[in-house]
Amino acid sequence: MSELHGADELIGKLKKFEKLQGAIPIQEVLTPEFMRSNTKFKSIEEMFEKGGFNVANNDDFEKIPDEQLNALVVANTSFPTWAAMTKVAKENWLQNKMKEIF
Repeated sequence: MSELHGADELIGKLKKFEKLQGAIPIQEVLTPEFMRSNTKFKSIEEMFEKGGFNVANNDDFEKIPDEQLNALVVANTSFPTWAAMTKVAKENWLQNKMKEIF
Protein backbone atom coordinates (compact mmCIF):
# COMPACT_ATOMS: atom_id res chain seq x y z
CA MET A 1 0.00 0.00 0.00
CA SER A 2 2.80 2.45 0.74
CA GLU A 3 4.09 2.19 -2.86
CA LEU A 4 0.64 3.17 -4.13
CA HIS A 5 0.53 6.11 -1.73
CA GLY A 6 3.98 7.20 -2.91
CA ALA A 7 2.84 7.06 -6.55
CA ASP A 8 -0.25 9.14 -5.74
CA GLU A 9 1.92 11.67 -3.97
CA LEU A 10 4.29 11.90 -6.96
CA ILE A 11 1.36 12.34 -9.36
CA GLY A 12 0.03 15.14 -7.16
CA LYS A 13 3.39 16.89 -7.19
CA LEU A 14 3.67 16.55 -10.97
CA LYS A 15 0.22 18.10 -11.37
CA LYS A 16 1.32 21.05 -9.22
CA PHE A 17 4.41 21.44 -11.39
CA GLU A 18 2.33 21.43 -14.58
CA LYS A 19 0.22 24.28 -13.21
CA LEU A 20 3.36 26.30 -12.52
CA GLN A 21 4.34 26.23 -16.17
CA GLY A 22 1.40 28.43 -17.12
CA ALA A 23 1.47 32.21 -17.08
CA ILE A 24 3.71 33.52 -14.32
CA PRO A 25 3.41 37.19 -13.29
CA ILE A 26 6.59 38.98 -14.38
CA GLN A 27 7.00 40.61 -10.95
CA GLU A 28 7.15 37.15 -9.45
CA VAL A 29 9.98 35.93 -11.68
CA LEU A 30 11.97 39.17 -11.84
CA THR A 31 12.59 39.14 -8.12
CA PRO A 32 14.78 41.70 -6.39
CA GLU A 33 17.39 38.94 -5.99
CA PHE A 34 17.36 38.21 -9.72
CA MET A 35 17.48 41.90 -10.60
CA ARG A 36 20.41 42.63 -8.25
CA SER A 37 22.35 39.62 -9.57
CA ASN A 38 21.68 40.16 -13.26
CA THR A 39 21.07 43.87 -13.81
CA LYS A 40 22.21 47.29 -12.63
CA PHE A 41 18.92 47.65 -10.74
CA LYS A 42 17.46 46.55 -7.41
CA SER A 43 13.99 45.83 -8.81
CA ILE A 44 11.99 45.65 -12.01
CA GLU A 45 10.19 48.81 -10.90
CA GLU A 46 13.51 50.67 -10.66
CA MET A 47 14.51 49.38 -14.10
CA PHE A 48 11.30 50.68 -15.65
CA GLU A 49 11.61 54.00 -13.82
CA LYS A 50 15.25 54.55 -14.86
CA GLY A 51 14.29 53.55 -18.41
CA GLY A 52 11.69 56.30 -18.48
CA PHE A 53 8.72 53.94 -18.51
CA ASN A 54 5.67 54.52 -16.33
CA VAL A 55 4.42 50.98 -15.69
CA ALA A 56 1.52 50.83 -13.27
CA ASN A 57 -0.20 47.82 -14.86
CA ASN A 58 0.01 45.25 -17.64
CA ASP A 59 -1.51 47.64 -20.20
CA ASP A 60 1.28 50.16 -19.53
CA PHE A 61 3.85 47.41 -19.98
CA GLU A 62 2.29 46.23 -23.25
CA LYS A 63 2.61 49.78 -24.66
CA ILE A 64 6.43 49.78 -24.35
CA PRO A 65 7.94 49.25 -27.81
CA ASP A 66 10.02 46.07 -27.98
CA GLU A 67 12.97 48.00 -29.38
CA GLN A 68 13.04 50.35 -26.37
CA LEU A 69 12.67 47.51 -23.89
CA ASN A 70 15.44 45.52 -25.57
CA ALA A 71 17.69 48.60 -25.63
CA LEU A 72 17.17 49.04 -21.87
CA VAL A 73 18.05 45.40 -21.28
CA VAL A 74 21.16 45.51 -23.49
CA ALA A 75 22.42 48.68 -21.80
CA ASN A 76 21.91 47.42 -18.25
CA THR A 77 22.32 43.63 -18.29
CA SER A 78 24.34 40.90 -19.95
CA PHE A 79 21.24 39.71 -21.83
CA PRO A 80 20.70 40.41 -25.54
CA THR A 81 16.92 40.92 -25.25
CA TRP A 82 14.02 41.24 -22.82
CA ALA A 83 12.86 37.77 -23.88
CA ALA A 84 16.26 36.24 -23.06
CA MET A 85 16.32 37.90 -19.63
CA THR A 86 12.80 36.80 -18.72
CA LYS A 87 13.46 33.28 -20.00
CA VAL A 88 16.37 32.88 -17.56
CA ALA A 89 14.31 34.45 -14.76
CA LYS A 90 11.44 32.01 -15.42
CA GLU A 91 13.83 29.06 -15.46
CA ASN A 92 15.26 30.16 -12.10
CA TRP A 93 11.76 30.63 -10.69
CA LEU A 94 10.66 27.18 -11.88
CA GLN A 95 13.76 25.55 -10.39
CA ASN A 96 13.01 27.17 -7.04
CA LYS A 97 9.37 26.11 -7.18
CA MET A 98 10.36 22.55 -8.08
CA LYS A 99 12.56 22.43 -4.97
CA GLU A 100 9.55 23.51 -2.90
CA ILE A 101 7.30 20.86 -4.45
CA PHE A 102 9.74 17.97 -4.53
